Amino acid sequence: MSKNENGSLNGANVKRDVKGVDNLPQGNIGKKQLAMKYHPTLTYSGAIKAFNREIEANSELKAELERNSWDAKVRMYTIIQRDSIFKHLGNPYDDPSL
Repeated sequence: MSKNENGSLNGANVKRDVKGVDNLPQGNIGKKQLAMKYHPTLTYSGAIKAFNREIEANSELKAELERNSWDAKVRMYTIIQRDSIFKHLGNPYDDPSL
């Protein structure tokens, strides 16, 4: 396996701001990765459950995700779906403490 210029395997690109704080993944993002970013103090399983509850509780977000071909069983979010989540729940990558 080769590494890209960011040192990431499998060609995963990471956008970095000037201070190196903004590690916003470019491209699709995994549900586990995103759930753990929103709920860093929970276990993987607990984070997924809490994240799924947040989506279910937010009718505007859920409707927007469904318009963008969201399937709750799929473990990846597209860029458009990720951006919808950030719009409604906030961007966890903006907080350097996470």
